[in-house]
Amino acid sequence: SDGTTFAASIPLPVGRRANDAVAIEPTRARSTSSLHVLVVDDSAVNLMLAQSQLEHLGHGATTVDNGPEAIDMLAKKRFDLVLMDWHMPHMDGLQTTRLIRSAEGDGNRIPIIATTASVMAGDRETCLDAGMDDYLPKPVSLADLAGMIGRWSGTDTDVNPAGNDGTSEIRALIDELGNPAIAQSIIEAFIAEVPGWRSDLQEGTASDQPVLARRAAHTLKSTAQLLGALELARLGADFEATQSDAELTSKLPALLTELSEATDRLQSISEQLNPPEGKAP
Repeated sequence: SDGTTFAASIPLPVGRRANDAVAIEPTRARSTSSLHVLVVDDSAVNLMLAQSQLEHLGHGATTVDNGPEAIDMLAKKRFDLVLMDWHMPHMDGLQTTRLIRSAEGDGNRIPIIATTASVMAGDRETCLDAGMDDYLPKPVSLADLAGMIGRWSGTDTDVNPAGNDGTSEIRALIDELGNPAIAQSIIEAFIAEVPGWRSDLQEGTASDQPVLARRAAHTLKSTAQLLGALELARLGADFEATQSDAELTSKLPALLTELSEATDRLQSISEQLNPPEGKAP
């Protein structure tokens, strides 16, 4: 690998802890009606981000990490809208949506919005054919999420993002959510998922389960892009799109190396956002 490419720079005031009142102008969000949203995604990073965004917009969020649990939750509680990941193991978002629709009575149709890192031609139509109502590509911005919720719920949410100088995806995330601690928590969630991704990539490539490896790369690419690990996102996308199992084997070492380098860099950024006690950023 030629090294990790990051769009990440976290300028924090000297001597101030990152979770103190640093010079960050928070996004201003206003919703005239609070909704209860069910978020379905197998990635802890994506669940944490979606919950933070929804709460920032004034909505409540319940998160589950698989299709069967989503179906069970909808049978127990009332929700106004569902954000449904497409590519999940065991039961994907398409199958989950079909089962939800089959259980709905007349007049009880709940809006289901697909959220996916897949942006191939025809993907939106595939989601709609399964019974979903709309489609949001990942990573999902606060403004796009607010607009989608407004479209399907009739709520009025104004989002006035703070200016982003384009130097950092993480800085943009902080600007959106108005809280460095949330960005740090998302980084930590990413780091916690790395061993599972690494295991799935290695085991799926070495065995007769390449779908396991491709699914790990699919999730990895969107979360890496969210956190500014652009080269990791590129390699993950390339790995996922590879059709030959032999090519997967040849591409795996570079992806794993980049994953390690990206993890080290994100760990360093996390420490800048919240340095150890007594250590200035």
